[in-house]
Amino acid sequence: MVLRGRRHQPLRNSILKDAVAAVTEEIIANTGRLPAVEHLLTQCPPIFVDGLRPAGIISADGDLPAETSRAISAMAGTTLAIQGPPGTGKTYVSALSIVDLVRAGKRIAVSSNSHKAIGNLLEAVVDRARAEGVPCSVVQKASDDGDDEAHPGIIFVSDNDAPEIAAADVVGATAWHFARYADAAYDHLIVDEAGQVSIANILAMARCARNIVLVGDPMQLPQPLQGSHPGDSGRSCLEYLIDGHRVAPSDRGVFMPVSRRMHPRICDFISTAVYEDRLGSEEAAGSQTLVSRAGDDLVGAGMRAVAHFGRSQVSPEEIDAVAARIVEVEGSTYRDRERRERVVGPADILVVAPYNAQVNALRARLPSTVRVGTVDRFQGQEAPVCLVSMTTSSGEELPRDIAFLFSLNRINVAVSRAQVAAMVFASPALLETPCRTIEEMALVNALCLLREHGGDNF
Repeated sequence: MVLRGRRHQPLRNSILKDAVAAVTEEIIANTGRLPAVEHLLTQCPPIFVDGLRPAGIISADGDLPAETSRAISAMAGTTLAIQGPPGTGKTYVSALSIVDLVRAGKRIAVSSNSHKAIGNLLEAVVDRARAEGVPCSVVQKASDDGDDEAHPGIIFVSDNDAPEIAAADVVGATAWHFARYADAAYDHLIVDEAGQVSIANILAMARCARNIVLVGDPMQLPQPLQGSHPGDSGRSCLEYLIDGHRVAPSDRGVFMPVSRRMHPRICDFISTAVYEDRLGSEEAAGSQTLVSRAGDDLVGAGMRAVAHFGRSQVSPEEIDAVAARIVEVEGSTYRDRERRERVVGPADILVVAPYNAQVNALRARLPSTVRVGTVDRFQGQEAPVCLVSMTTSSGEELPRDIAFLFSLNRINVAVSRAQVAAMVFASPALLETPCRTIEEMALVNALCLLREHGGDNF
């Protein structure tokens, strides 16, 4: 791999290392200058201008976006978790909150692991500010590569010391930029996709802002890891703050409980398997329908058994089953949440597989307009129909450990891409995978639950 004429080498991370060291020294010296990151590290409940909120960060009966925005505005040097399951509108709430902060004269830093994630949120901020008539200058510090389709409301700079940064209301950049700050130049640091951002990166950025807001979902894809990470160092910042809970406790963070994407027949499975029965489906999402050419109702989520043996990373049998299902689904009529109808084509179907070998085999077999990939490719995307191939025949053929193939996070992301129909193809022998721990039993049980949820329809 070549980057700017040089062979790809490990990134020089002295900026991040030095920033982490400086923050660590501040904490050891007990200067009190970094309460937000101290609250994160000690997993303390967030503090607001009116003190602690043991009865809940926001009112359960109020308007969630507005209540969340008010809570963020009232933060008093602290860290707050905003957990948004699939399709619950994390970007909408984040943009609303940022524009409200700008309206109140605050400066905001926006960060994540990727420039793309940062740019998506900044675009939503620009659009909302424009719609509400709020003057809001937005700058994104990115690489020299630029963006051919840059949003006209965002100023792109490549220099960490560009004067546009100091003049902006909202600045978006990765940890490599914000680690350079020695003092709080911003009132709030909003970290998007915080379920994939490491604790180390938050430490590196801690000096740039008085308050830290972690937006994401630890029950979706975790941060990509390489190497050994002892203790809690391998957990994402949001996973660490929520501390083992699948749902953010009401006195520690905000849980967004309504999916605007998934039909209730899909959302019910996701809610039960992943979110302690706390996730519901918006009424408009329940009005979605998918009717086959023969008039059959195709809405729902479940597992379809495909018998095969000795398969590890490629299953021709499941490829045949996926191809047959696509033929069944194509030509059906999909009615969306706005009650608009269209005929389902290949572009309305996502196909997910756990291994690159199965992905490549599926691509060779299926129409090129069908989107095929591992689940990592599709986080944040949606389609009326999602088909998932588990590929491996049984626990004896697992190319990796149980935690990978049966990962609840991966099943959550894969199934929740679907708006109205999700089907998982799997060998029945997978349901009998030997388990050595309670944690492994819980992982395999999610697939068993999916089969029960679909019933005879699958």
